[in-house]
Amino acid sequence: MKSIIIATDFSNNAFKAAGYAANLYRNIPCRFILFHAYYDGGSMVKEDIPHIIASKSEEINRNLTQLKNEFQELVHHVDTTIEAIALYGEIVKMIINEAKKQFADLIVIGTKGAGDNQTTVFGRSTVAILEDLPCSVICVPINTRLTGLDHIMFATDYHNINNLGKLFEIKGLAKANDSKISIVNIMKDLKVPVPIENGMEGLALHNFLGVIPNEFYNHQADDIKTGILNFANQKEVNLIVMINREKTFWESLFHKSLSKDTALNSAIPLLILKD
Repeated sequence: MKSIIIATDFSNNAFKAAGYAANLYRNIPCRFILFHAYYDGGSMVKEDIPHIIASKSEEINRNLTQLKNEFQELVHHVDTTIEAIALYGEIVKMIINEAKKQFADLIVIGTKGAGDNQTTVFGRSTVAILEDLPCSVICVPINTRLTGLDHIMFATDYHNINNLGKLFEIKGLAKANDSKISIVNIMKDLKVPVPIENGMEGLALHNFLGVIPNEFYNHQADDIKTGILNFANQKEVNLIVMINREKTFWESLFHKSLSKDTALNSAIPLLILKD
């Protein structure tokens, strides 16, 4: 059974992320863990911690119970189970620790929480989790539409798929949702000959996907981030998949200054696979 942590701060985006996860895995048996971490790192001293926990626990438990009840009403596989956990501690650290403790296969998180700076679409906590990736992560924008998963985009330069085992996540999702997969390589110049290694990796990937419909594209763009988002929007992709990259890449991918036509209006969730 797949173990999935849904991080929540009870914001609208966090609830959207939970609904997206339920919809995405409705045909797959899962152990969902609704997880909330709370922390006050201001002028707090050690002696304040019990008081803080006591003062917030009633409200947090009430919110978690409500979220769990609403989440249970969504469509799930008959064997799916749902838990709710709240812990005190620094948010990103607690999410990462819980993922390791629960041997989680996946973390689901909204890209804009209640306290995030509105100058970026990609939330600070989300970027921090990607910096110390304990497992694969799905990042869900606030304006994501809860529709079917018809079209998955796997963005790759073919240098990071020598171990096809890391792609079982998207293969399973595609099979469960009758999705097609587009494998996309962003290139600055399409006239440059494609290395023979790319063709060999592509053939191996095609064979790995088996009966799942798949197509390969070389898409031209001066910038990788803009190219990924442009292709996804043009082809009506429902989920972008990438293998983990450096922190600066994620920080810039959904920054408002990147592109008013793509990043700001992007409603496409992003699945980052652990390398």
